[in-house]
Amino acid sequence: MPLSHVERVLALAVRSRIFGFAVLEGPDQLLDWGAKAFRGGVNAVRVPATEKVAELLDEYQPELVLIKITEVARLKPLMREIITSTKLGGHVSVRLVDPQEVRQFFARFDHARNKYDIATIVARRFPEMAWKLPPKSGGARLFRTPPKDGIEGYA
Repeated sequence: MPLSHVERVLALAVRSRIFGFAVLEGPDQLLDWGAKAFRGGVNAVRVPATEKVAELLDEYQPELVLIKITEVARLKPLMREIITSTKLGGHVSVRLVDPQEVRQFFARFDHARNKYDIATIVARRFPEMAWKLPPKSGGARLFRTPPKDGIEGYA
């Protein structure tokens, strides 16, 4: 299914204890975005990642789920589980996207060379996300998190 004909897309980026998501209606409307935790161990969350993905599928009913491929071996079983549960959920197409494909796509816009350039392009396209973009001289974190106590600049 060509992406140009897809109305609603759920994009997922899975990490070791969290996944980020974005829900788009066509190429120009960001419906929702965020992150869902599914850490294990002593501080384990009660709802596993597959159930959290299922909740997003139920709520937004996308036509296509894009999942960024990871090469981290310990995440591959989780990725397989998410893909399988997504496909079992109904009439949803699943497409795996290689990180290189993401970089190549954004390289066409303003010659994006790194994560910060890509984040800047996304923030320009969807201004509601601009507050998460760190200053250019920022450290290793790609997006800022607002202070928990509301005091700006207190570290």
